[in-house]
Amino acid sequence: DELVDLDQFRTLMQSFFDATGIPHGLVDTEGNLLSMAGWQDICTAYHRVAPGTKPKCEECDRYLESHLHDGPYVGFHCGNGMMDYGVPVVIDGRHMATFFLCQILHEPPDVEFFREQARRNDFDEDAYLKALRHVPVVPVERVAPIMAFFVETARMLGNNGLARLRQKEAEQALQDMNDRLSHLVHDRTEELREKNERLQQEVAEHSLAEQLLREQKDFLNAIVEIEPECVKLVAQDGSLLQINRAGLAMLEAESVEEIDRQGLISFVLPEFRDDFLALHQRVFSGGSGILEFQVVGIKGTRR
Repeated sequence: DELVDLDQFRTLMQSFFDATGIPHGLVDTEGNLLSMAGWQDICTAYHRVAPGTKPKCEECDRYLESHLHDGPYVGFHCGNGMMDYGVPVVIDGRHMATFFLCQILHEPPDVEFFREQARRNDFDEDAYLKALRHVPVVPVERVAPIMAFFVETARMLGNNGLARLRQKEAEQALQDMNDRLSHLVHDRTEELREKNERLQQEVAEHSLAEQLLREQKDFLNAIVEIEPECVKLVAQDGSLLQINRAGLAMLEAESVEEIDRQGLISFVLPEFRDDFLALHQRVFSGGSGILEFQVVGIKGTRR
């Protein structure tokens, strides 16, 4: 749920089933059913519950699970007469769920086989055969294009999940940085408070207003300078006003003036410049944003 919009996926796949009659199931690696449509009573009410047929369902599950990565998809003919196919859903290299085309037949059923199965397992024969008549028949030649759709859908789930994962990681990193800055501001604010108390005792010898302004400026500069990431102040016209030591090191420069002579935008790799300038203008228009980009230092180092 955190990485994939399951409600949207369920709605999409229900519409797919309504239009095509093709059933599906999405099950995570712990066996939790995340989405389903078109599951058949012959499996849910009979095969998967009766002592004589349930082991065959479990055999099918084990086979699909152990062969998911043999190819784009894997299929298995269940001993109870059904056909199942599976596709892995992988996010950031981890198998997170399995996407099934399940509980289908490839040709009209052998009624005598299922009639004998009903007798052997003490099923209500009429009800069991009625459930059999509802099982979708998907000719084997249709399996490849259907499974191509399932493979692409599983890949889409994986890509969407990875994008959400990266977003959550970026949000957490930003929150961690904000927490660090908050703690730093708190500590330095306490230090400043103590200094202010001492300044009040020295008011006869010093100008309190001038001292406070100097302390505040030093405090803000200290926060910027000790930040391990690049922090810079850029004018609306793109000129560099201020940059901390980490930023100077990143651009392999000695001073703000050295960077400004070349122009800050020249350090940004060409393929990122348009996005960099767009974000810059958006900020001056009252907006905000996050951009990952690469720079090249004066000595040619890319970061």
